[in-house]
Amino acid sequence: MAADYASPCGLPEGQCDKLQVMKHVLFSINIVVVSLTLILLFILQKYKFFNQRIFCNLLMTNLLSSIVYLGHDGDIGINDSRCIAQAFFIQAFDLCIFLWIGSLTIFLFLKLIKSKDSERFEWLYFVVCWILPIVLACLPLSTQDYGPSASPYCWIKKTHSGNIWRYTIYWGPVFTGVVIILLMFIYMIWHANRAMKQYSGDEFENRHKLLVRDYLKPLTACAASFVVIYFVQLVNRVYQIYHDPAFNLIAAHVFFISIYGIVLSILFIIFNGYKEFTPSKVLNALREHRQRWRERSTERGGIEEFDPGQSGVSTPVSTLQRNAHKANQQHIQDSQLQEDGLQPAHSTTDVHVE
Repeated sequence: MAADYASPCGLPEGQCDKLQVMKHVLFSINIVVVSLTLILLFILQKYKFFNQRIFCNLLMTNLLSSIVYLGHDGDIGINDSRCIAQAFFIQAFDLCIFLWIGSLTIFLFLKLIKSKDSERFEWLYFVVCWILPIVLACLPLSTQDYGPSASPYCWIKKTHSGNIWRYTIYWGPVFTGVVIILLMFIYMIWHANRAMKQYSGDEFENRHKLLVRDYLKPLTACAASFVVIYFVQLVNRVYQIYHDPAFNLIAAHVFFISIYGIVLSILFIIFNGYKEFTPSKVLNALREHRQRWRERSTERGGIEEFDPGQSGVSTPVSTLQRNAHKANQQHIQDSQLQEDGLQPAHSTTDVHVE
């Protein structure tokens, strides 16, 4: 029988406040770290390869999920529209994170085991990992099962139909997927080790060493961190089926989901070489971006100059605009000279337009 606590989230008095403080602090730090990481990835152009773009999507999804987690504190009895919106987006974005981890696994499996590049199916990855979770997240809306859920945030309520949704559109697929991901990584590690021993000393071994270094190790670390974090969540949810909510398990649950973006950021920097993220590298990359922007501006309309208008405010005037203005003024002067008989009608003035 569930205890009748007066606390807002179904725990003894004062414990919810501790969870809410921990949630706000950790998710805020996570948002800052992930935002800075995404900015660095853009500056250093760590999005050119398909696996890098998958990782960027994973970080972006984690950033959106973290923002949503801060939107409501999951107070029981306050089932307002903000709580329902938070529950909907938590369900959608958490599924997105799981599917992007699955996409990394499939990408690596095809590349390492099948020697196939799945980049041409990038559009399919986006459809499955972004649109499918949103569609599935709409299902509990049909039974009005989004609301407070004995946690410092809103999710699917602990009703009969809510429990069905929890395990059919989240925990069932996630648990099954985690087992499949583990088996696939175990097989890939075994296959890579066997291949390097079997083809020792030739080009095939060198290729596998590069694949293991550039793909298998970093992606295995990402998947392993996901498994650990979601295993803690699974333990907490299964415990709540048969017992009252436990503060320590909920605290561990909140702690791990709130730092996942930090873990991913650290792993990405480690496996891409921390020397790539030094201030000098970042400054050089910013100069390159600035130079490319100037080149694109030149291609569109020449080098921009600034010409004070009638209002005294400087406005940008391109080389083409300046030369066109000169040609127009020259044409007016020629017309006036022709009317005065000072210049033959057949004479022209060449104006060079860059």
